[in-house]
Amino acid sequence: MKKLIILLLISFTVLYSAQAQHPLINDCEVTLSFGFQSSSFKLYGDVKVITNPKVRADFDVRVVDIRYADMYVMVVNTNPKKCGEWRWVTSEKDADFTIRFVDKQEDFTISFVTDNPGSRY
Repeated sequence: MKKLIILLLISFTVLYSAQAQHPLINDCEVTLSFGFQSSSFKLYGDVKVITNPKVRADFDVRVVDIRYADMYVMVVNTNPKKCGEWRWVTSEKDADFTIRFVDKQEDFTISFVTDNPGSRY
């Protein structure tokens, strides 16, 4: 019985560590965790929109009303320097991160703004 309990605990730990966790947004930094590894991104910079469903994006985002957005995004043509400033790029290699627009199961929500970009948090 003791061996069975230990085996179940080890199995649970392995399965839990293999699952991707919901991104954690802290001000303008988002942290993605996968098992015991994590990566952090600043939520400004050059952004590539992924439209191919077979290609993985860093984040799935849903556009919502400004009252409900986690992030206020301002699209810029110059070098993005502030939280929430995004510049569209056509090449994934030029992107700081990639996004996919979704209707559900988003990592976080955004609203496009013309001034005062940044995080709601």
